[in-house]
Amino acid sequence: MMPPTDELFPVLNQLREWLDNDVSQLLRHSRTPAPYGAALCIIVGCEALSRLLKEDPPHGIFARELIQYHRKSFTLAMGKDIFQALRNGLAHIYDTELLRIGLGGPEVGLIVSWKDYSHLELVRKGQWLGLVLHVPTMWEDLQRVMNSALGKTKKGDGQLISKNWKDSRVWEASDLTLAGWARELGVAPGQPIGKRSQCRRP
Repeated sequence: MMPPTDELFPVLNQLREWLDNDVSQLLRHSRTPAPYGAALCIIVGCEALSRLLKEDPPHGIFARELIQYHRKSFTLAMGKDIFQALRNGLAHIYDTELLRIGLGGPEVGLIVSWKDYSHLELVRKGQWLGLVLHVPTMWEDLQRVMNSALGKTKKGDGQLISKNWKDSRVWEASDLTLAGWARELGVAPGQPIGKRSQCRRP
């Protein structure tokens, strides 16, 4: 878990370190690169950074810095479409969702590429149309944005994380499970157990 603090710098720095470790393992240090895993880390990292900096909607950094940054003709709303199809597909079926252009319209495949093609290149094969998302390019973009954000803050400067960030980190247990959680954890539902302890990755 992130450090239990309201200060922006340590949380932002921890996010950068975790993403750098995970994406590097998936792309550079493994015997066979894993572009789907890396793309999922990147898109979730974009969403986390958008929420943390409280400057954008969840898709904002991805749409602006990873899509529109390369092709100005792609609107932020189009970037949101790509964000949703990529994130939801990888998170729920571990494949990209098809992007349908209008009811009954053509379906565009998102090609998560490691080596072949260039970022946002259109690929046509007969009746099939694909849009390339080049993972190394997207990773370089996210690193650029994270480093820029870190350059605008430092430890103890008084900048705080947003309420939206804190709220997004809490999942409310279902009413149906409260008794079970109380039994297994030895706690009383709705009653605090004191200061949250700091948890770190193994």
